[in-house]
Amino acid sequence: MRALISSVLMAVAVMATGCAGFKAIDRGDFKRVFVDAHGSMKPTDKQEMITTEAWEAEMAATLQRGYVPAPGYEVHLLQETPESTVAVGEILEFRVDEREPVELFVDGPLETWWNPVKKIDGWKDHGDVVVKESTLFVRGKKPGKAVLRVTSEKGNVDAVVNVQ
Repeated sequence: MRALISSVLMAVAVMATGCAGFKAIDRGDFKRVFVDAHGSMKPTDKQEMITTEAWEAEMAATLQRGYVPAPGYEVHLLQETPESTVAVGEILEFRVDEREPVELFVDGPLETWWNPVKKIDGWKDHGDVVVKESTLFVRGKKPGKAVLRVTSEKGNVDAVVNVQ
């Protein structure tokens, strides 16, 4: 009987948060790199995600794999991107506004990598501006529809990612 009550309470808690089917995205420290360090290094070349620690070890061993975006490439703010498309195997990058604490969740065929928040000093309208953002990378695993959910005190913001 206790197990049944516990299960019911857990189900109610999940439904109340609106995250049923969603999995939390954990933070790490990742770099986007080209798979082939000796390739053409064009933005269309195959890419992968590795830990910053692994990237630093490669750099120490003089293997310099980096990532160079295409000219004019813009990283969109996740909270302002209601829908996007990514090919299977392709990596897509988002900025995440973290002026207030957020949590990220995913539901669907995506691999995810979420980097720590960074404080960026800037200038706007003749005054100092401090922006707190993190970076989220996603890769399509198989065709389908995925949803990225940003949860904060203000509520939930969902972004649909169509994997083709």
